[in-house]
Amino acid sequence: MKKLFLSFLFFSSIIRVSTPAQAQETVPVSTVLTQSPVMIDEKVVMELFNYEEYVYSRSKKTEIGDQLELSSRFRYQFTDNAWTSLGFTTVPQENRFNNKTSDFELRAGYNYYRFILQLDLNLNTNDDQGGITFGPDVESRNTFLSYNPFDKWQFIFYPFNFNGSTGVNLPNFNVTNLFFIDGAPNQLDTLQLRDERLARKTIPGFEVFYSNFDSMGHGWSAYSGFGAATYLYPTDPTFDIRTNIGSLSWQRKENVGYKLGGVYKDVSKFLSVQYVGHTESAEVGSLLDSSLNLYSLSRPLSKLIFEAEASFSKAGELPFRVDRRNDWFVVNEAISVDPRQRVYSDRQNNLQDWIGETGYGLSFKAGIPFFPEERADMTPYISYSYYNKNFVFDGRESVHILRNRDESLGHGGLQKFGLGAYFYPGTFIINPRFEYLTANNAVFTNSSDIRNDSIASVFNSYDFQFFINVSYFFDKRTGPRTFRLN
Repeated sequence: MKKLFLSFLFFSSIIRVSTPAQAQETVPVSTVLTQSPVMIDEKVVMELFNYEEYVYSRSKKTEIGDQLELSSRFRYQFTDNAWTSLGFTTVPQENRFNNKTSDFELRAGYNYYRFILQLDLNLNTNDDQGGITFGPDVESRNTFLSYNPFDKWQFIFYPFNFNGSTGVNLPNFNVTNLFFIDGAPNQLDTLQLRDERLARKTIPGFEVFYSNFDSMGHGWSAYSGFGAATYLYPTDPTFDIRTNIGSLSWQRKENVGYKLGGVYKDVSKFLSVQYVGHTESAEVGSLLDSSLNLYSLSRPLSKLIFEAEASFSKAGELPFRVDRRNDWFVVNEAISVDPRQRVYSDRQNNLQDWIGETGYGLSFKAGIPFFPEERADMTPYISYSYYNKNFVFDGRESVHILRNRDESLGHGGLQKFGLGAYFYPGTFIINPRFEYLTANNAVFTNSSDIRNDSIASVFNSYDFQFFINVSYFFDKRTGPRTFRLN
């Protein structure tokens, strides 16, 4: 029971596989996951630690501290069937100005027979007006109730977020995010003058999971899921989010989400497929309508490991451009307060070219593992990525982020050449890398020419960057197997 309960923690990961004994693994990822399964006898352990950031780039110079992401988790095991953990995460680029770095996450779980219950709670020690808030994380995929009626089947209910994520090196962390205007105002102001708020939700739902693995952990698995979330939308048929038109009455509508995927694994390869989509991207302001991801990690030769990934994304029909607090639209009063800027638009208030389009990204990596006895295991590698002109994903090279001076053009197609290495000292994973980027259009900022109005600045069509990731997992056997098959 204890192994079943602890191993289930990774259901919040990108892809799931399981053996008949229910031991679960995840796609080998290049960025560390938010939690790891551990089989522990100790009462208290440091379950994981993750540090990653861009150290230096041509366009932004030294980025240490500005692009840092840091997370850690400590675990306390009450009994074989009950546990709790305390995690901490900070992302300075998102919370620098309002000092929201004191963000703690408390998880608690209990296993009874074939049921597993896990709760994910947030503790914010510096909320608005300096207060302290504590309660459920209403966007978390780590709150769930699971039922395991048979050895190979699991049914999971997610009350907040049924996990609409895809991708490994080309991730989309939550395809099914949706927004709506809270308060049902009769008239929308250009600025947030009254009590209007932009509410963000994720889709709750159910998942069915089936696994067919032998005692060696080789075989296949598949899953599917669906869910629905309500949102407010005007009844006035002439309503247009890109104008000041409001509505005298509003209605509750539903956005339906769906997903499916699977994994195949044997001694020399790991394959996965994921698809996530939802039905109302034109009304809920989501960045993406759907996402499909294909991933492969294999050893075609005895001394070569090869990783390939293809990701396809369909952008939302009217994606909202929201502020960093996710409670209103981005407004730059020095440039424009035109309501058409509520949706991603250029400086002439025309919709950006990627909206409603299908894009794709490709990623390849090849490395040779070295296992000398006198030092830690190491795998140097070379990598190549290509993003077409409409590819939207959760990365700083996404077309909705990399734009030219007046935002009328994206990168127009981007190539990224990389050189790096993975080091595996014990339960640590260390990944430094260098990348050179070249785009068809000038979209990289110039560190020597920064202005309040970017349209007067000079942009470049190439950039380079240094990146480092350091992570720790209590149990290297069950932590993410980054760029390795065993």
